[in-house]
Amino acid sequence: MKGFFLDNIAIWISLLGLFISVLNYFRDLIKIKLYISPLTNIKDVKTMDNKLVFPEDSVGMCFELKFLNTSKYQVGYFDLVFKDAKTNECLPVFDQMGLPSDLQRERYMALTLTEETPIINIMNGNEGIIPPYSFKRFETIVFPKSQQITVDVKYAKFSIIPNMKARHNKFCKHKTYTLYIEKDRLEKCKYNHSDQ
Repeated sequence: MKGFFLDNIAIWISLLGLFISVLNYFRDLIKIKLYISPLTNIKDVKTMDNKLVFPEDSVGMCFELKFLNTSKYQVGYFDLVFKDAKTNECLPVFDQMGLPSDLQRERYMALTLTEETPIINIMNGNEGIIPPYSFKRFETIVFPKSQQITVDVKYAKFSIIPNMKARHNKFCKHKTYTLYIEKDRLEKCKYNHSDQ
């Protein structure tokens, strides 16, 4: 047995090197997760110095987005879109990109239908970067048309097998999430197009 091991030492060293390479490959894989959950109906959003930034006479559904990046690489996401699941139509979304630059802030004060005033961190837009080993939380307000919403997002992430849904090359990973809204919350939502 000892002679067999010594005679094949080069093979054993090669196998050990292969094992370490595979282990490093899986350890270095980019791992990012997105958790999305509906919070509550929002009827008003103001800056902390009391400037109104929300469309008047509108009520939307506030969603919380939590990104978790457990890899040692920063990961970019883009084309984050909320769609109606029945019609595949893009839904109006309230984010900082639609605000004048002088009203873009880190935090905002929201007003719920029950007159509560939570502090929210409105997402900048439909793209961004998640730093390595980090957790990021944003909120956005969506104006749904039905109880079921799909959220599409693409990550700037290499994939050996291209995802056909992405309609891009193998340097993009596409994910779709399905969300459900309670009927009574949906019925309270309305969108005033005149302010946009």
